[in-house]
Amino acid sequence: MAELSYTVKRVVFTLLLFALLVPAKMSGQTTPTLIPSGKYKITIDLKECSTPTLSKGDTLYLRKFSWDDYNGIIIDSAILDRKLRATFVGPTYPIATYPNKEKFIFTAGQYNIYAKRGGTLLRILYSSSDGNSFKESYRAIPSEKRFQQYERVKGKREKKISENDIIIPLQYYNRLRILAAVSSDKELKEKAIHYLSKYDKNYQKQLAFQAEKEVPNSLAAMLLNKLQVLNSDLQDNSKKIALADERILYTSTGMSALRDLFTAASLRPDVAESIIDYLLTNRYLTYEPLKNAIISKTFEYFSTSKMMADASGAVYVAKKYILPDETNPLHSEASYYVLTNESTLLGKTAPPLALKDTANTVQELSQMRGETTIIYFFSDDCNYCKEETPRLVELLNQYSSAPINLYTVYTGTDEKKWKEYLNENFTITNPLVIRTDVADLSRESNFPVIYGVVSTPKMFLLDYNQRIIGRNLRTSSLNTLLQSKEQTSQKQIQLLSDIFPQSKDLSFGDKDIAFAKATVDKILSQLYMPRDEETIRLTYLYLASSNYYPNQEAAAYLGEKYICGKMDEWKGNIFAERVCDAVRIFKMNKLGEKATDVQLYDIADNPASLLWGESKKVLFFYSTTCGVCSDFLESIKKSYWKYGKKVSFTGIYVGSNKKDWRHYVNENNLVFRQLYDKEQLGGLAEKYDISSVPHIYLLDGDNTVIAKDISADDLAKLLEETIK
Repeated sequence: MAELSYTVKRVVFTLLLFALLVPAKMSGQTTPTLIPSGKYKITIDLKECSTPTLSKGDTLYLRKFSWDDYNGIIIDSAILDRKLRATFVGPTYPIATYPNKEKFIFTAGQYNIYAKRGGTLLRILYSSSDGNSFKESYRAIPSEKRFQQYERVKGKREKKISENDIIIPLQYYNRLRILAAVSSDKELKEKAIHYLSKYDKNYQKQLAFQAEKEVPNSLAAMLLNKLQVLNSDLQDNSKKIALADERILYTSTGMSALRDLFTAASLRPDVAESIIDYLLTNRYLTYEPLKNAIISKTFEYFSTSKMMADASGAVYVAKKYILPDETNPLHSEASYYVLTNESTLLGKTAPPLALKDTANTVQELSQMRGETTIIYFFSDDCNYCKEETPRLVELLNQYSSAPINLYTVYTGTDEKKWKEYLNENFTITNPLVIRTDVADLSRESNFPVIYGVVSTPKMFLLDYNQRIIGRNLRTSSLNTLLQSKEQTSQKQIQLLSDIFPQSKDLSFGDKDIAFAKATVDKILSQLYMPRDEETIRLTYLYLASSNYYPNQEAAAYLGEKYICGKMDEWKGNIFAERVCDAVRIFKMNKLGEKATDVQLYDIADNPASLLWGESKKVLFFYSTTCGVCSDFLESIKKSYWKYGKKVSFTGIYVGSNKKDWRHYVNENNLVFRQLYDKEQLGGLAEKYDISSVPHIYLLDGDNTVIAKDISADDLAKLLEETIK
């Protein structure tokens, strides 16, 4: 009965082969007739196999590996006879002759002998590009269960080594290494380690040397030598030739070699494009199916990778190697990918967003200030959002670093559901989080395309300059990014604090200012390459936020020399523009110079001079919504009650809501003089730095600036020292 089944199988196979050999006309073109170059006969003897599930009548399959199907494509099948032997017989074909049918016929490549009840039994290689006849037999060696070994059966007079004499032992060796490294079965792992100890530590290198010597043009030699450690020398022509060899299209090692290069590109985004070009502009790569497969796998890897920077690689491949060819099967997919990803690649400035908030007021993303901004796209009917939003809220409520912006974008159109979702899900009490909620209820913008919001939630992280430093984030990865950023900043700040003095002594001289400026030059002359933006930025921010005046002078010096004086290098940089504004403001009312007088109004709207009187003056700039200002108030009031008869105290409200201001003054019992710039008529913002508060100035009787931008405690010390 088994012989009858075998005969029927052979008849069916012959008919199928005959069908392939008959020319077929499609669309006016004739499909090339398949012409065999030789025959293959592969026999496997499983009599000593330790797999008990195999028995007479079981079907074995000969599967060809393909990059399109890692499990392999069935080329042939055979039935185990009563001696547990099976033989595959069929025609061989030259490679690179039938590109549309190669996956389904026996050509050079990697093959697996597979049983449904035993899994993959053996892997073998066939290297003939010309399709020469191939006849080899293999047998199972008596082995312990789960450590089955095989060998090639040699003829009595055979002296030559086959590439499978090298590949088959290597498979067993690699299996031992895997079991010894990752097996969760303790007994199995110990046995693997025991068997592995019998091998020389350079065993794989010895096999590679043997392959190069005995079968130099074989797939075994190429896979063990030329496709290993590809990144060591990308200019090595032997490796370029190997990557262009059409035979690797049907080997798992060829695919692994590509993945090694892809991984290298992921780890080094700065050279990713060079590695991609190395693969795809290889002058030896003339076989179109292989080239198309490499393009396809390159795009697939980078477009599906979870590494954020890899999207740039996918866009690069698409634009350079796929989209120019409209007949490419990936053209439509690549075009859509570029459309929805190109604008939001890492390092790019976030595309503009100007959407309306719940009060119907336009809120522009570009107006967000601070170190970082989170853009969070969500929908009320999104199940994943219902899981992700609470995680994000929890993270932000626990956040304790520099102030951070949260710019939430509702992607739906139902205003009522939007507001309900905000009230129910966005309970953020952390004062460090500045939240802005917007939506495009009437669908007037194209943000879904620009930001690739195909589904929600979708989250981006922007830096101080509105550049994208995180894309397609989840809360866990956002947290990792924020922590990494904070740790890096803390290390650099610690370094700067070791370099620049932070004297608690409020007295200083010109030498202290000169030293701080010279230190800036020393640091930036070493790190300016030619513009180490992050070092310059952190150094400026550290110095500008210092309470020690020489450091503030050094910050202005740095900004003027290395940023404002080189604006051609900082063109379009938001941070640079803000620094130049800050430097301009800092130069107003400098220490030792006369302060500028401004015509303001008191709380009863009577005109009043800011610098009224001939005594020493304390100017306290504040707002009603500033938490730090409220902290300063108690110390300011103590100083007023102690020195108020000899020093004139003036509070300057920098806001515009007079009702809130009046309430604030009464609630905090501010009995000293209070002024504000009514309708900005006095031009206060152009003469004093009120972009951030609190600000405290101490002036002499002739309005010379004694101290500026100091804390309330420092003011108390200065008053104690100067007023006897």
